[in-house]
Amino acid sequence: MTRRTSWIVGMAMVLTLGLSTAASAQSVYVGGGLNVPTGDLKDVADVGSGWMGVLGVLFPFGEDSPASFGVEGGYGKTGKSKLSGAEDVNASLYTVLGMLEFSFLPDGTVHPFVYGGAGIAGSSLSEEVSALELEKTKSGFGYAFGAGLGFDLSESVGIWVDGRYVGSSDVKFWAILAGFGFDL
Repeated sequence: MTRRTSWIVGMAMVLTLGLSTAASAQSVYVGGGLNVPTGDLKDVADVGSGWMGVLGVLFPFGEDSPASFGVEGGYGKTGKSKLSGAEDVNASLYTVLGMLEFSFLPDGTVHPFVYGGAGIAGSSLSEEVSALELEKTKSGFGYAFGAGLGFDLSESVGIWVDGRYVGSSDVKFWAILAGFGFDL
């Protein structure tokens, strides 16, 4: 793990721990799914679809508020492609984002939600030419937004599915994720 990645992960953990002491009813969630690259990554590099995973924590703005804020960490990697002159090209993206979520029908068993977030993203584009591997890494602004459905299995455990757009200056993709969450 690079020093920059270690710093970002460490700061996210400190922020999460700090927020968890300030709020009483936080929810933790984890999920994963498939991604499809967009923009130059798809058009120029012709990389294939890949996977993405997320881990986050949300804190309601109030006891019965449908709105929440939190922190989410994510990592996604595209499939490899064959370009002329290159043997393999792939891309990865990691994010640490501050998130805002609004849940419609929060007291129901099924509740639609929308969310958005912004923060730090790191991207890596690698290309293998013969026995030589070239890699370009970059960090900067990252973002995500999407919508989904949550399904309550009990008062404190639920599952969810969402569609999201995630990006940085170099790597952007659509993703479909599913996961579970629980209240602490």
